[in-house]
Amino acid sequence: MRLDSAEAGRLEALVRHHQGSLRGYLTFLGCPRDWRDDLVQDTFLALLGARFELRADAATAGYLRTVARHLFLKRRERTSPGLSLDEQEPHEEAWTAFAAEDGGDGTAEALRECLALLDGRPAEVLRRHYGEGEALATIGGALGLEVASVKSVLLRTRARLRECIERRRAR
Repeated sequence: MRLDSAEAGRLEALVRHHQGSLRGYLTFLGCPRDWRDDLVQDTFLALLGARFELRADAATAGYLRTVARHLFLKRRERTSPGLSLDEQEPHEEAWTAFAAEDGGDGTAEALRECLALLDGRPAEVLRRHYGEGEALATIGGALGLEVASVKSVLLRTRARLRECIERRRAR
């Protein structure tokens, strides 16, 4: 399929505008890091193949999320059967609330600010678990904690972050 230069320019602008949000959405759904870029690319290829008519930004973003979600679930089904589409539907509502009017930029900025306020053990546990992907037992061993204690630190820290983000978003 050949695109004229105007169509190619519109597609390029669309990709630039939505690819970060799609990566974030796939992350939100639990998509493994090594699948994300491929799935984002496949989403835009599917859009191109469908000859989708551009609409309002929110409608286009919703369509792209739907395509990306289905591609992710199809891929996951091939690698680990048993996950249905119905199990993912609540994620769309949660993502829409997260993304709000700014595509999630405000929430992401609030999270960065709240993370900067963390220090000590909570910051270390968060960094090791989410940043480096360490298992709870590994973190516990390194910090002299039981696995249950590491889980408690994560639960309390996530609750603190959630409250901090909500306060900052309410401003």
